[in-house]
Amino acid sequence: MSKSPFQKKIMSGEHVEEISYLDFSYHAMDERHFFRMEAYGETKASAGWVRGRPPDAWEEFSLEYIVRGSCTYEDGANRRILRAGDLFILKNNAVNNLFCDQHQHVVKCYLTLRYNRIIEQIYNLSLDNFQAVSFSEPERILMLYNDIRQLVINGHKYLYSELSGKIYQLLFELKNAQQTYEFTDEFSGILSMIHFSPERFPDLKSIQEEFKISRYALMQFFRSKLNTTPIRYVNQLKLGKAVWLLENQITPVNVIAQTCGFHSVQYFINQFKKRYGMTPLKYRRSHRR
Repeated sequence: MSKSPFQKKIMSGEHVEEISYLDFSYHAMDERHFFRMEAYGETKASAGWVRGRPPDAWEEFSLEYIVRGSCTYEDGANRRILRAGDLFILKNNAVNNLFCDQHQHVVKCYLTLRYNRIIEQIYNLSLDNFQAVSFSEPERILMLYNDIRQLVINGHKYLYSELSGKIYQLLFELKNAQQTYEFTDEFSGILSMIHFSPERFPDLKSIQEEFKISRYALMQFFRSKLNTTPIRYVNQLKLGKAVWLLENQITPVNVIAQTCGFHSVQYFINQFKKRYGMTPLKYRRSHRR
C-alpha cells in the first residue's frame, strides 16, 4: 500500500475546529479483527459546542481521549465532566450528549469504529452507550493515538492489521482501568502492577512477597471481587499478552512462553489450549496478521 486510503477533511465552525481522516474505501470487515476503523480525528472546541450525530450506521462507536481541557457528558440524571487523561467510549445514539458548556473548552482525539457484536462475548467487553475511565499516567494512551495518527496519514502495506492491533491495545487499557477503578487504593495498586507486568508473578508466593499481603487476604479479594483466583487472573493476563505476540510477531513459541512469564513451555501450551481450544502454533496459523 503506497498511499493511505484515509482522506483528510477540515471542518471549522463558531465553536469547533476539527481535522479528521476518513476512510472512504470499501472493504469487508475482517472477522479475525472484529473492528474496522472508519475515521481518526482531532477536535478543538469551546463553550457552546455540542457533538453532532454522525450518519446512521449499524453498531458504530467512537473511542475518545481528552488531551486538554474538559467537556461534559450528560444523559438524563447522569452527568460527568470529562477532563484531560480520560478515555471514553461513546455509542452513536449518545453523541449528542457530549458538549462544552459555559467556560469549558476541550482538545481531544477520537477514533470512529464499526464493530462486530461478537467481540462483546469473546472479550467479555460491554460496549454500553457511554463508558469512561481516568488514567493517572496517560502517556501510553496518547502514544497509541499518535501511532494511529501516523498510520492513517502515511499509509502502510499492512495498514488495517496495524490499526487493529492499536485498537486492541486501547480497549485493553480501557478494560484494565475499569477493573481497578472500583477497588480500594491498596488493591487498585496491586491490580495495576499485575496488569503492567504479569510475567513478574509466577506463583502466589511472589504476589504475597511483592505486596506484603497475606495469602488469606489475597485469595479472599480475588474470590469475592473478581470471582477467580490470583494465579488464574495472572495467567489470563499472560495469555492475553501471548496472543498479541502470536498474532503480530514471528517470535518462537518457547520464547513467547518465557517472555510472558511461563517458565515451562509445556505448562504454557496446556494453559493456552485450555483457554483457546488450540495450541499456540495452531492459533498463530489461523490468526496471523
